[in-house]
Amino acid sequence: MKCLSNYSLNPKASSCTDLHLVKVLKKYDENSVYIHLEEIPLRSIFRLRNGREFIKGDRIRKRFKFTDLHPKKAYLFSPVAEVIQTTLF
Repeated sequence: MKCLSNYSLNPKASSCTDLHLVKVLKKYDENSVYIHLEEIPLRSIFRLRNGREFIKGDRIRKRFKFTDLHPKKAYLFSPVAEVIQTTLF
């Protein structure tokens, strides 16, 4: 748990902003249908918990750019956001 000890030395405002800590803690979750955004390939379609669907785009600094399928608006998401992969292009 080196990641946890590093986090405790210099904690951020939110534990979800530490990407390494989130990845390590995810290993201890019980069977989940959700995966991290960084695990799905570019141009694939994924769904959020609320049912909205997006297409994964390029990485912009620390976040990924995504396009909503219905209003075609662009959004930025954290690479450790939990989603359900639906299809590939």
